[in-house]
Amino acid sequence: MNKKEKQIISTLVKKYNSILLHCMQIAVTEDLINLIIANREDESFELTDFINNKEEFKKFVVGEFFKLNNSTILSELSSMEESYKPTKKSKGIIKLPL
Repeated sequence: MNKKEKQIISTLVKKYNSILLHCMQIAVTEDLINLIIANREDESFELTDFINNKEEFKKFVVGEFFKLNNSTILSELSSMEESYKPTKKSKGIIKLPL
């Protein structure tokens, strides 16, 4: 991947960051639930009430996931280039440096 391609992808990730974060939270939470069911980790249904409280469950699962993967995420973020400088066009539309 060349420098221009990296810059375009970096700009798009920043643009859609909140959507990507939400999608990632949903994916990690759903995958954990599927693993719990597939591996019969909660046969006594002790987690049912907690899992049914979706927002609290999602926040806890994602928090634990980030704790376990923090060093990996930070090392990947530290290697990213920070050259994002959008220019504004008329009507407040951001022009991406393509």
